[in-house]
Amino acid sequence: MRAMVGVCGVLACAGAVCAQEAGKAVPAKFQHVRMPGDWDHGDVVARVQRALEDAGAEGMGVVFDVGGNRARTDVVNALCGVLRETKVYTVVFLADGADKRVGVGQLLTGLCADRVAMDPETSVVGRGDDGSFREWMAEEPVWEVVEGELKERLAAQLERVTTSRTVAEEIAGAMMSPPEVFAIGKAGDRCTVMEPGASGAVVLAGVPKGAKAGSREPVVQASARALAPLGVVSAGSIRNTLAKTGGALATAKKAVNIEDTVESLTVRLERLFADAETIERDVDERLDLPEPSLKTVAKNTYVAAAQDGRHNLLNVSRMIGEIESIVGRAPEILRTPVPGQIGRAHV
Repeated sequence: MRAMVGVCGVLACAGAVCAQEAGKAVPAKFQHVRMPGDWDHGDVVARVQRALEDAGAEGMGVVFDVGGNRARTDVVNALCGVLRETKVYTVVFLADGADKRVGVGQLLTGLCADRVAMDPETSVVGRGDDGSFREWMAEEPVWEVVEGELKERLAAQLERVTTSRTVAEEIAGAMMSPPEVFAIGKAGDRCTVMEPGASGAVVLAGVPKGAKAGSREPVVQASARALAPLGVVSAGSIRNTLAKTGGALATAKKAVNIEDTVESLTVRLERLFADAETIERDVDERLDLPEPSLKTVAKNTYVAAAQDGRHNLLNVSRMIGEIESIVGRAPEILRTPVPGQIGRAHV
């Protein structure tokens, strides 16, 4: 997610450097990748990389359909790095049908794509230095370093649409750690910092209206219109977004779903454990037969019970493999509370 918004041709490069000028041609077809939930574990990054590699191998671009309210900072930082470095043309479409909100981490990732668009009915709310999900990591990084690296990446990206590197750094800093009030606007065809209330200024961040005492933490709170100076394009759908680039969805390709969260994976684990226990009980019951020497049960009953038991145990083995795969992909699960026991981890 690393190049940056460019609306080329008749749409006139939405405040950024056109992707063609940066050496990327807009492909005719795009792989659809859905990312509707929060980004709370590191496997999100690996799956995005895989989607980019697969699409690139077929000469396609990737359009990420992004929702979710929260994101772990190191995941956002890594995704920004991936998007800035990939040779695949990327588009991020920000929209959330559930609560009409997406998180700042999702926005920052979008700003590192070749093009970013946003549903006009959706708002961005939150902070770039969101501390969500950090307690689930077995080994936490130095968060100040991660946040500093993300800020640098964002500033380098925003420099393409701002009046100067200094302005880019100031805007990046405000999105990471919002001040009590922060406004931006246009100076010619470039974005700059402006005094709130000045002609053309739009407030990007501040204390939410109606916030109660003790909960007046400043946040980024912006619509697609407010984010337009940063190159964010207002669009009602993915198809409209791609149409403006001259591309289209690859309808013959199934959408890739990157929608797992620690919560959804935990639910899957619980089901696997429950199914394995059911099978184990079934095997025990089937094998609970009288001693063969008593000759009270036909011989083929023992054979059938053994065959069924073997088949069922193979299913349990498959389930164990799936459990190990899930935990391997998202080890954060092991540090979340046991169901029904708040505050206690699995290990």
